[in-house]
Amino acid sequence: MLREPPKVWRGSGPVEAFHTCLTASKLVETGKTFDVALAHFGTNALRVQRLRSMRLLSVPLAAVFHGRDLSHTLVRRGRGIYAELLANSDSLLPVSAHFAKRLNDLGCPPSRVHVQHMGVDINQFDLR
Repeated sequence: MLREPPKVWRGSGPVEAFHTCLTASKLVETGKTFDVALAHFGTNALRVQRLRSMRLLSVPLAAVFHGRDLSHTLVRRGRGIYAELLANSDSLLPVSAHFAKRLNDLGCPPSRVHVQHMGVDINQFDLR
């Protein structure tokens, strides 16, 4: 029996940070449901985690770390910025092994870190 694909709420991009919270509040108000919150960039995942901490959202959280959020953001805002997220998120998805190690170095258990490469393997296509 085929299962319906999960409904995913995506909060992506630093420009959409405000809209991430606004979308969450609208979903709470309308009673719409979804299976997981997928937040692109650690800074957006922080906002989703805060909503979960306030019990406004009760879905698993997967956070995609693209790079800047584990380099520039740490320099600007300190190594402790992601402490609550690392302690409470369900899955952390860095785009490389290098960033997976950085998450582990920040204190995230390896069991919740899963490298999710971005991009396309061009070797799988016949280029003309």
